[in-house]
Amino acid sequence: MKSVLLTFSIVALLFLASCQTRSTSSLPEGEVAFIEYYTTVDGLALEGTPPPGMRIDGPTYTFDDQTSSLHSFVNPGFDPLQPIAILGMGRILRGTEGGGLSSRLMAISQLPHKEGEFSLKSIAKGRIKFDLLGKAYSLEAGKEALAQYWLVDTIENGTERAIIRKTISHQVVYHGSMKRNAISFPVE
Repeated sequence: MKSVLLTFSIVALLFLASCQTRSTSSLPEGEVAFIEYYTTVDGLALEGTPPPGMRIDGPTYTFDDQTSSLHSFVNPGFDPLQPIAILGMGRILRGTEGGGLSSRLMAISQLPHKEGEFSLKSIAKGRIKFDLLGKAYSLEAGKEALAQYWLVDTIENGTERAIIRKTISHQVVYHGSMKRNAISFPVE
């Protein structure tokens, strides 16, 4: 009876492990996909004078399209030899929402991978598939996808009132695959 129960437990564990999505990628050995996902919030005063917006300043990396090289100014906390993809994530504020840009690099080790409104489903050398704001996309290397929506917000500031239209843009750019040795991080 114990051996039957043990066998059943092992089979159940193997079945559950096989149901999980693994880090699948059809990229050549020694390459990693580079994807950028940025959210821009741009505010426009429709009425009144809104309070000053937030200022942000924290870009942490640069990417050179010509050489397909990625340089991080800070150690992002992962080994560039490990992930199947690197995601450059950022936020941009404009207009009444403030000003500036902040960004960071993240490792993607398995699929699917979700960050905010972006959910990466599959990676190939020339194409990625993902969901953005609930809509499915298939994007070729070197192309971008943009999804936008607008909100109108009323801000009560003591005796004053301001009405602001916010345009929220979600942009995904698939830069394609790059050689892992074209990635540089500072050593701590």
